[in-house]
Amino acid sequence: MRAICLLIVAGVLAAAGAQDPLKVSLEKLVRSPEEFVSIPLVEVEGVLKNAGQSYFKGARFEIRDGGSALEVAPWLPLEVAPPRPGSDTPRRTVMSDFLSKRVRLQGRIVPAGSEGAKDKKETHRFSVERAEVISPERLK
Repeated sequence: MRAICLLIVAGVLAAAGAQDPLKVSLEKLVRSPEEFVSIPLVEVEGVLKNAGQSYFKGARFEIRDGGSALEVAPWLPLEVAPPRPGSDTPRRTVMSDFLSKRVRLQGRIVPAGSEGAKDKKETHRFSVERAEVISPERLK
């Protein structure tokens, strides 16, 4: 009986983790972010930019597409120590690997008052769970 219960729980957890993201345009997301707060996984595409004064002091990340922009919480470190000389270990991924490139982000919309929000004028921001570069060349 216990084995059956464990199998049922494992099946429910697997089904919950296998949810497809809701694909939405950045324009729609920016126009009415409150509609997407309760959605567990949202997917959006655009160019990731630093809207802050500099990368290391005051970085403020945004995803942009056309005239729309939404604040994005950093999901990676800004810098990492390089691998040891002679090591086959590649450098870990950092935020700059995604900057000025067309990206696909999956995550959640959270209120801007949440931890990590930098611009209190924004009502919502994007909290990234998965990210991929769609176009590797840097865009202006």
